[in-house]
Amino acid sequence: MNGLPNVSFEDFMLMVKDNPVHRNMVRQHLVKTYDEFIEIFSEILDYAITRLEENPQHHQNDNEDALTEKLVTSLKMAGYDATHGTAGGGSKDLTVKWKNPQWTWIGEAKKYKSLNDVREGFLQLTTRYRTANPLYTRGALIAYTFRPKAAALLKEWMDEAANVAKDTNVLLDNFRVEDCSLRPQLAYNSFHDHVATGLPCQIRHIAVALYHLPKDKSGRSAKKYKQKNDTGLTDPSDPLQPTRVGRKKASV
Repeated sequence: MNGLPNVSFEDFMLMVKDNPVHRNMVRQHLVKTYDEFIEIFSEILDYAITRLEENPQHHQNDNEDALTEKLVTSLKMAGYDATHGTAGGGSKDLTVKWKNPQWTWIGEAKKYKSLNDVREGFLQLTTRYRTANPLYTRGALIAYTFRPKAAALLKEWMDEAANVAKDTNVLLDNFRVEDCSLRPQLAYNSFHDHVATGLPCQIRHIAVALYHLPKDKSGRSAKKYKQKNDTGLTDPSDPLQPTRVGRKKASV
């Protein structure tokens, strides 16, 4: 190939319109505001999450750090300055910066074994971690769900999040929740006044559906699935998992 073809920008965008990574690699270099950065980044983050969900069988033994590192790798390949364990009021699971060095997004990741797990992640995100500039307070709580019915689990958490916000020891003023159209029923947006600055703060709550228990012949007989099939548990040590005699009520 002697050189690149002479293609207009409009023609190029038409060529890549169905590929979220290629399309947004161009768009992310043209952003002029923090909100534009967040809009485009959210689409890329969701794409990285769907790639995890596509093959859950490869992630069953991963801990939170291993799963988050996979997301970081995907985000770096999409061109973002993404890091794992960056300091900012504490050790943040996932930090993304772009273009303007003050444009920062923070993610806190938890395995959703109980409501308490995601509750603690939410409190870390809202009361501990900071960005370099308090004007840019956007982030996400990423809940890795290895239990069935991720949408129902996330809805359970969003109902509980309202109670957390009203707790006299927390008090997230003007807390409210909205559906997220980018990832219906598997993501919600919450809003409150930041406890340190009093400025509006938006958090995106995302369920990553990694439940995997195939019921075909090979799945029923495979040794790695045998214990799960025998007990009905994704994690036999987790008392919140459904059992053959019913499901125990979640605690907080």
